[in-house]
Amino acid sequence: MLTLQNVTHVYANGTRALDDATLTTVEAKKLYADSKGLETEAALAEDFEVGAFSAQPGKDGFSAQRILQVERRPLTSGAQQSTFPLPSEPKWVGVDPYNKRIDRNSDDNLVSVDGS
Repeated sequence: MLTLQNVTHVYANGTRALDDATLTTVEAKKLYADSKGLETEAALAEDFEVGAFSAQPGKDGFSAQRILQVERRPLTSGAQQSTFPLPSEPKWVGVDPYNKRIDRNSDDNLVSVDGS
């Protein structure tokens, strides 16, 4: 049996009005797939890496200096919001930003922040 996570970073707001915080919304679910490809949804309650960056990870110009914050945060099934107090406004935020997990579509793990 194969375990998949479908995590989509659907929105990030970079306004600095909330105590220098960035608000982000994530949609998450966990699936099990059997040998025939039949998928069954299961409850998700796991820690994921969540990060904020001044450049898009994996693209030209990205380096360790572009990481504003990466930390493990608990995610559960469904939509959820988090805030990040950051030293400067990010250009990108993402969940599992380095694609360490098996994900149905890892291209939707990162999202650009409004106004970037």
